[in-house]
Amino acid sequence: MIIKISNGLARIRNQVKRLAGDSKGAAAVEFALIAPLLITLYLGTQEISLALSINKKVGRTSSAVGDLIAQADSTIAVADLKDIMKVGAATLQPYSITKPEVWVTGIQISTAGAATVAWSQKLVNNTTYSIPYVVGSVATVPTKLKVNDTFLVKVETKLKYRPITSWTITTNKSSGYAYFDMAEVYYLRPRNSNALTCTGC
Repeated sequence: MIIKISNGLARIRNQVKRLAGDSKGAAAVEFALIAPLLITLYLGTQEISLALSINKKVGRTSSAVGDLIAQADSTIAVADLKDIMKVGAATLQPYSITKPEVWVTGIQISTAGAATVAWSQKLVNNTTYSIPYVVGSVATVPTKLKVNDTFLVKVETKLKYRPITSWTITTNKSSGYAYFDMAEVYYLRPRNSNALTCTGC
């Protein structure tokens, strides 16, 4: 009986030695351990690079819209203003998961330094236009740009950026998906006149 137990233990020891020296499954085990990390790094890099690219495009939208409006003569028609806003929003292509909001405001600064809204337009979902600010209401202008008896064109571009993988990484949600709030504001002065009037605004 003792001999049988001894032989059994010897066989177990031999099996353990053979398994310890066998490296056939090592690659599979290593892959199983490393693959989740590599996949996470790949998706994270993709998401970050795309988000940075879209964030730059949000800034370009504000810059382009403001630049085109500032080149107008002393008067710009509301139809032309709306077309410029649509062209600006199109610069975010090929990203189309969510649509940007483009706000354009003409700000008159009086000789006393009071900044008020002269006119404004807002584009939402690339289809809907509205007037976001009441004419004559107080406008917020950075101190360095508040020069008496001047005019400013303010362009705000806002985007709710939704990651492709729709990870729940923020508490802000729209339609059940996580998103980042991206925004850029540009102030420009009219190039061809002291002030810019919007007909039909």
